Amino acid sequence: RLDGTGRHDPGTALVSWTSGTTGPPEPVLHTHDGYLEILDRVLGPLAAGRDPSRAPMPNLIPVSMALNAGIYNALFGLRAGAPLVFTGPF
Repeated sequence: RLDGTGRHDPGTALVSWTSGTTGPPEPVLHTHDGYLEILDRVLGPLAAGRDPSRAPMPNLIPVSMALNAGIYNALFGLRAGAPLVFTGPF
C-alpha cells in the first residue's frame, strides 16, 4: 500500500521455502525492506562509477523465475532501471 510519500509496505514481499533436506520444508518470509537493502547494497557501489548518460546494460536472467535467484536477478535489473532478458524455458 502506497501512502503517497514514495514509501512502500514493509511487510512480506515474497515467501520461499527451505529445501526440506533436514526436515519438513519451512516458509521463509522476505520483506520489501529486506529485498531493497540487499539490492541497494550491491547496486550502490556499481552506480558510483556509472556514466548517467549511458543506459543500463540489459540484465540477463539465466535461471528459472520459480527460484529465488531468478526473482532476485529480475528485481536487481528492475531496480537498476535495466531491461530484462530471459533465457529459454526451463
